[in-house]
Amino acid sequence: MVRPITSSYEDFHQMLHHWWFRQTQNDKYNPEDEQSLHLLRGQREILQLFVDCLPSSPLQNNVEKERFVIAPLDFNWHNILVDEEGNVTGFLDWDSVRTVSRFLGWAALPIWL
Repeated sequence: MVRPITSSYEDFHQMLHHWWFRQTQNDKYNPEDEQSLHLLRGQREILQLFVDCLPSSPLQNNVEKERFVIAPLDFNWHNILVDEEGNVTGFLDWDSVRTVSRFLGWAALPIWL
């Protein structure tokens, strides 16, 4: 069962856990291959270091609750509808929408930048 995420740090740890699960369930994964297992564990350690280096969320500092936003994973220029005057009128491609922390969602840079 997936429980609600209360911070970016938890979110990244959950993503890392899912990544590890997918890697070890892959058809190419062979637990008997020491070299591949060592490489995969090294990749996990590097990703863990990245997660651990993230700035603390406001929730961890007791400032205020961290805010999460709904964001499509494919937020790209061709998925934004505008009228003749350049006003945004809608967004397309919401099939891969996810709840993420603000700096990964609407406050993040779009893919095309």
